[in-house]
Amino acid sequence: MWALVVGNPARTVAVWGSTASDRSDRLVIWDYHVVAVAVVDDTAFVLDHSCATSTVLSLSDWLQTSFRDSVAEPYRPRFRRYAAGAYLQALCSDRRHMRDEDGACLQPFPPWPGPREEEGSTVMALTTFYDDADEEEGIDDDDIDGVCAFFGVPSVILHPLSLD
Repeated sequence: MWALVVGNPARTVAVWGSTASDRSDRLVIWDYHVVAVAVVDDTAFVLDHSCATSTVLSLSDWLQTSFRDSVAEPYRPRFRRYAAGAYLQALCSDRRHMRDEDGACLQPFPPWPGPREEEGSTVMALTTFYDDADEEEGIDDDDIDGVCAFFGVPSVILHPLSLD
C-alpha cells in the first residue's frame, strides 16, 4: 500500500472527475489531494473517495479520469509517494491550511477530527507531504510518467484539455 500525494508548489492542482464538482467531468482546483494505491497481483489500483466515477479504479483509469494533457504549469500535478505506514505515522494536521489569516474556516470542516488532532498536535506535518522543500521525506515521482514507471503501468495518454 502506498499514499500518493498530488500537489504542486503553487498549491493549485487541476483535477477532473471529482465529487467536489457538480458534474463529474468538470474541473476542480485542489491545494493537494491524497489517494491510496494498492498493488494486487502486479496491478496498481487507486482508492479515491473523491472520484465521481468510482472509488476504486486502476491507476491508468484514475490518471485518465483525473488529469488532462497540456495543463498550464501552475495547475500541473506533481506526485509524491510514501509507504502507507510511514505516511500514516507522520501525518497530523491542525487544519490550519483550511483557515484564512484570521483563523476563520474557509470551508466547513469534515465531521471527523483532523489526523491526530485529538492528541493536541500543533505540528502541521500535512504540508511536508506536498511541499518541494521536503523532498527527502518522500519519493518524488514528479510527473505522471514517473508514477506510471514506478508502478509498472504503461504511460497513459491523457484526454486533451477542454474547459467546456
